[in-house]
Amino acid sequence: MAPHKLVIFDVDGTLVWSYQLEGDCFVAAFDDALGITGIDRDWARYDHVTDPGIAAQIIRERKGREPRAGELARLQAAFRVRLAEAAGRDGAFAAIHGAARLIAALRARADWALALATGAWREAALFKIGRSGLDVHGLPAAYGEDGPSRQGIVSAAIARARAQARAQAGVDEFGHIVCVGDGVWDVQTATSLGLPCIGIGTGEQAARLAAAGAAQVVADYTDLEAILNALEDAAAAVSG
Repeated sequence: MAPHKLVIFDVDGTLVWSYQLEGDCFVAAFDDALGITGIDRDWARYDHVTDPGIAAQIIRERKGREPRAGELARLQAAFRVRLAEAAGRDGAFAAIHGAARLIAALRARADWALALATGAWREAALFKIGRSGLDVHGLPAAYGEDGPSRQGIVSAAIARARAQARAQAGVDEFGHIVCVGDGVWDVQTATSLGLPCIGIGTGEQAARLAAAGAAQVVADYTDLEAILNALEDAAAAVSG
């Protein structure tokens, strides 16, 4: 059987427990590299919730101009240093509960293909994934550099997944595509592309994801059967 369904995973807060810690490092890097402090951490207010998108908007708002290449290079370098320092903390950049088992289960199924779509800069994303221990080797992926919009990033991930499926299994198109993410922007991005989204969250975050239109919301991937059923239900709902 060739893969005819595609699941696209966000990374921070979806596969890797990094949302708060990554935000701390991002904010600190702005102070380290550019002397910019007091950053608004309501990420949903930014036009593009991606590393390059948020960075550019902050610089425009604070400096009244577009970011310069040297500034972004210094910012990314400072961010890398902060991430490396944070990695020494207990539990830093650990995999979300059940994520490793879910990825392994989906990779073992002939009908599903997998891809990653993250707003993080590629180097930062690979660092965090590497620290998590998740096996994503060979999966098609798109990063912040493919943006700045999340729609552009998800579209790039889909295109790379199609190219891989065509090369490996002769599949030209996926019949069903499902996104998985922890941010309201993940749901909004999927909706704008006509795709269902499974939300990852608890408490108020889960309520926000549901209100944004998530097909289902789960706390994590501990219940493997439940998340596999959620993916199948989301795909079936689209086809229906």
